[in-house]
Amino acid sequence: MKKRKWYKAAAGLASVSMLAGSLGVLPVNVQAAPKESSVEVGRETKTDFTAKAEETVTKVQAEDFTYVTLSLPFGSDMSKNFVKEKEPVSDGGMHIKTSNIGATVTLKFTGTGVRFYTKKGNGAGTLSVTIDGKSYGDISEYTSGPAQFKQKVFEAEDISKENEEHTLVLTTKQGGQNNFNFDYFEIIEKEEIHYQESPGNTTYYLDSKAEPGGDGLSKEAAFDSLDDVNGYKFAAGDKILIKAGSKFEGQLYPKGSGDAEAPIVIDMYGEGEKPLIDGNGRYSDAPSVHDDGPFGGKGSAVYLYNQEYWEINNLKVKNWSDDNKDKERSGIRVEASGGGVYHHIYIRDCDIADIRGYNGQDSIWDVIPENGGTTFYGARTTHRTGGINVVSYTKRDTSGGLGTAGAILDEEPTIFDGVVIEDNKIENCHANGITTTNIRGELTDKAYRHRNVVIRGNEVKNVQRAGIVPLYTSGALVEHNLVDTFQQTYAGYGCGIWCDRADGMLFQYNEVCNGRNTMDGMAFNLDDMTENGVIQYNYSHNNVGGGIMLHVRTNSYNRNNTVRYNLSVNDTRGYAAHQAVIVCVGEDATSKIESAKVYNNTFINENVVHPVYQGNEILFANNIFYFPNEGMSAKKDAYIVGAKTVFKNNVFAGAHSSSEPSGNNNVSVEDAGLSGNLHGTESLEDAKERVKLTYDSPAFGIGDTQVVGVENDFFGNPAVAGGKANAGLYNGEAVEKVPDVEGPDEPKPDFDDEPSEEECMVEYVEAENDSVTKVGDYTTASGENSQGHAGAHIYFSKAGSYVEYTFTGKAISLYTKTGKGAGTADIYVDGEQVGVDDQYSEVESFNKRAYTIVFEEEGTHTIRVENNGKKNPSSAGITMNIDCFKVFHEKPDQETELSTDVLEYAIELAKKADTQNVITDVVIRFEEALKNAEAILEKANAHEASVTQKTVDESWQELIKVMQYLSFCQGDKTELDKVIAAAKEIVLERYMEEGKDAFRTALTAAEHTAKDGNAMQAEVDNAWKALVKAMSELRLKPDKTALEELLKETNGLKAEGVDKDIAERFQKAYAAAALVYADETVEQKEVDVAADELRASVAAVKFAKGQTEKAEEKTSANIGESVHRTETKTNTSAIVKSVKTGDETSAFLLTALMACAALAAYCAKSKER
Repeated sequence: MKKRKWYKAAAGLASVSMLAGSLGVLPVNVQAAPKESSVEVGRETKTDFTAKAEETVTKVQAEDFTYVTLSLPFGSDMSKNFVKEKEPVSDGGMHIKTSNIGATVTLKFTGTGVRFYTKKGNGAGTLSVTIDGKSYGDISEYTSGPAQFKQKVFEAEDISKENEEHTLVLTTKQGGQNNFNFDYFEIIEKEEIHYQESPGNTTYYLDSKAEPGGDGLSKEAAFDSLDDVNGYKFAAGDKILIKAGSKFEGQLYPKGSGDAEAPIVIDMYGEGEKPLIDGNGRYSDAPSVHDDGPFGGKGSAVYLYNQEYWEINNLKVKNWSDDNKDKERSGIRVEASGGGVYHHIYIRDCDIADIRGYNGQDSIWDVIPENGGTTFYGARTTHRTGGINVVSYTKRDTSGGLGTAGAILDEEPTIFDGVVIEDNKIENCHANGITTTNIRGELTDKAYRHRNVVIRGNEVKNVQRAGIVPLYTSGALVEHNLVDTFQQTYAGYGCGIWCDRADGMLFQYNEVCNGRNTMDGMAFNLDDMTENGVIQYNYSHNNVGGGIMLHVRTNSYNRNNTVRYNLSVNDTRGYAAHQAVIVCVGEDATSKIESAKVYNNTFINENVVHPVYQGNEILFANNIFYFPNEGMSAKKDAYIVGAKTVFKNNVFAGAHSSSEPSGNNNVSVEDAGLSGNLHGTESLEDAKERVKLTYDSPAFGIGDTQVVGVENDFFGNPAVAGGKANAGLYNGEAVEKVPDVEGPDEPKPDFDDEPSEEECMVEYVEAENDSVTKVGDYTTASGENSQGHAGAHIYFSKAGSYVEYTFTGKAISLYTKTGKGAGTADIYVDGEQVGVDDQYSEVESFNKRAYTIVFEEEGTHTIRVENNGKKNPSSAGITMNIDCFKVFHEKPDQETELSTDVLEYAIELAKKADTQNVITDVVIRFEEALKNAEAILEKANAHEASVTQKTVDESWQELIKVMQYLSFCQGDKTELDKVIAAAKEIVLERYMEEGKDAFRTALTAAEHTAKDGNAMQAEVDNAWKALVKAMSELRLKPDKTALEELLKETNGLKAEGVDKDIAERFQKAYAAAALVYADETVEQKEVDVAADELRASVAAVKFAKGQTEKAEEKTSANIGESVHRTETKTNTSAIVKSVKTGDETSAFLLTALMACAALAAYCAKSKER
């Protein structure tokens, strides 16, 4: 039986001659059915309909007796019955199973195809399949790994061309495993839909207040419903004009395509508000790993599929639901699949707001690299949801499940070419503002990337994840956009503007601000498989995660990306791993960031932060780093840089970390010489006036002009003027300083401040307390293993474990512990996720206030902290640590007398404390704390109004806290002093150059440690060990005295009248000895070999010439030994190698040249001496 759906006919469209024409139809999943035509009479109008077959799918559970017949009854004995197995992850929460051999499951259905889904396991066996009595082979439910649910193990499409009755029989077979599972079937039917065709170059009108029955060809007879438009296949040159102020609920999905000369245009007419298309929360459920897509048809307010040459203008779009659930929802979604290039999709001047899409991190295509490493997630639902989403699909063989790429089944890639998304306003979207992607597209093959994508002039505000994400693009241009307030959810990660699987992208003239958390949360990010990208002329400010990130995964790449002429103000505010103004991470032994350039940027931050965090191969040049917070000077690891990273010609201003790069034309100053101060709250125009350079700025002219690869600076001035370039983004003339502006209040964390303890009663509830519910295995740490609030804390090592505490109070705080092996934990209050606690830190710390919530009034609530199995990339594990809860209770206002008993006792203990040999800084802080405590006690006893109970308590708490550090003693420097004394006796002139620099550096460091009153034993030991190692690696220069004397003695010796071989040997030996003498790098062994050879050759010459007996006596003693040694060494000498035997001319010439060169070298050396 064939289903048919008929859309309402509109009159007055096609001439009779058109009925005989061949009108093509764009296919949707399956081949189009034949065209049908009809003529409507009565108004002298004619209509033309095109039929298109679309696939519909009906899901049938294996236990549904409407369709299914079982050969055995239900029962509890699998060997004799089918058994119902309740399983939450099976479809519908249940599947059926049996172990009876020969049992059958029979499905009778009407359609064109069928699919079977089941549970796979290591005890599951084999089924035989027949359809209509014909064998379709065997299918296996076996897998060696963990159980897999809802797995498609059989599919048969196009069993018949039309919808016909069929019978599928599954029979259990004897084998090594004899358990059999049955979950559900999908019946495939073809539904024939008929669309009315437009002749093209026609204007249609749509008005929500129009009278029903209009033909749409005039304002007076406008269409009155979306169904009128959705039932048309439009053609080139058509316009669909929607009246201003109209309001429609449902989906706008017109069919057809325009062409390059005449696109189809959707726009508004009349005066007033833009017409509203309200999707009313329409959605698609998140697909499974075996679903091919497209997925957006049900979940979009405005939709196009496999269509091109469309322009969508001046619509107001929403698609909101109060269900507060992640669903596949979009405002405007354009999709394509099946192969081919789709052109000219323009979306302009639309207002899109209130889209409740998908915030989470699901994926239906997780690819594990064949040679190991980080999994790639190539098909996240979130990347398809939000304001505007342009999505293509790549069909693959998904039988291997997650973790395998699967063979591509499309004949060619499916991409868009010519996408313009311009001047739209997008607000309050879950998850993203604007995205492009290719679901299951090849990761590195650029043929699968969209081309000529332009995202320009848009305002994206208040989105839960990212603002703009052009995934799978080549040459994308993203410019003049505003992204304000993003990355607010803790369900997944996002940046303001970012991409991966992209190349040649250009992000410029954008403003990105107010990224809200550290789940990335940077302004910009060039991620995996990006290359040749440029981020330039942008203004980013107040983004919690950071300014710019470059990221790479294992077996991926990130190369040749450039960051230049950007202004970053107060991007990141916390001092933590993976938070920085510039974050370059994801590297491992095999994958590194390659050939990145960061130049002529101005980075300003008033917080204590990492300016740069990691990055293997990056050039930082001509930048201004202005970090005025005095706390920076105490951070020894503020700059964490890669092995091949180079800093040159930068200005470092403000407070200075000891890790700050120096030398290489870098300048370290107090004042950057900017024209004004900046806090990140300024408008772009105001910020530009405050980031110019004043007359005394050290940034003038210090830039390396060879680095500059662009014509203009941030302001449009020449980037190089008069052969010079400034550091920073401004290369214009000096300006006068503008008045400073007062900064905003200190930024608050993403949770509430704790209430005043003067106004509330405080109750501490330890995590190990029985009143705290704990689910999952946990360990209690105490004594030496914990510095928790009550001397203990608990920790969980497995994902899914959690603590839960129900309390009555006005507010509650969560306190945790951090460390190198800690992961992240989700925080829920009354069932709603309110935060994520990243517990990683390089140095272990206790008593971390991870979250606080203050309620309007006292009440009963439940807080839950769950190990989510995730971690900071720097962490070594996923441990979740819980210390205690701090509950605040309201108390009535009452006048109480100050209690100073604890303060007095703390002062008494402090005065008895021994500070001998304690490091200097601790002693200073201890003396200050004691002095302050005594002053507070004096004021309290004098009843001064300025002293409160909180002041008293804080003073003794600080004193006790400092006393805990009195165990930090200075190291014993006896051994260090001995080693320094020995090192100073070394005369470096006697040693070779290699190793001298390392020795000097180690000696300087050792002397600094010897003078440092804060140096503890570990630092002292490291200093003298490093110095001893450097001393051991020095190498004495070789003794050339004997060789020098021998060269002098033989300088005038002539080898005349002797055998040619003897003469040639002498000349080679002399030349080689002279070269060795002049070489500063040779070792003693080489000197000795050269001297021995020269002695032997001289002896041979003199013997042959018949010298006096005195001469013979002087040399004969060495002849026998020297000749013997020479015969065995001559051919293997490392200094002079023999020429080819028989080549007498070459040998003579070579010897002569070497002798001349050696004589010159010897004379030059003698002159130096």
